Amino acid sequence: MDISTDEGGFQRLGSRMQLSGRAFGVPLFLEEEITDYRPPQAKVWHTLGTPRLLIFGHYRMGFEVDAVAGGSSLRVFLDYDLPTGVVKRLLGQLLAPAYARWCVRNMVAEGQNRFPGSGSPERQTANS
Repeated sequence: MDISTDEGGFQRLGSRMQLSGRAFGVPLFLEEEITDYRPPQAKVWHTLGTPRLLIFGHYRMGFEVDAVAGGSSLRVFLDYDLPTGVVKRLLGQLLAPAYARWCVRNMVAEGQNRFPGSGSPERQTANS
């Protein structure tokens, strides 16, 4: 995948990123924009335009960190639509729930790596 960002480097409110490439010979493309950025408490981004993906259509993804007694609570979420087109929609119905869980688990693991000793996350969500 080729990744490009604007001058904000996908690290500020309104910053954008584009990804393009191929998977299994299929051309892929998406553009994302950050809609909430409050480091280190929250970051939320979503797709713009018409994403060309295999198993997701539009999506919104992010995380929130809250202080709780004795530590922090991490919430990671991914809300997605299935793609359009018969074949991609079928692939999405079959694979999107597992892929969404994988994405969320990876973000939770990254949070735990950045904050060692944080224990288990309180909540993880992946919704269609």
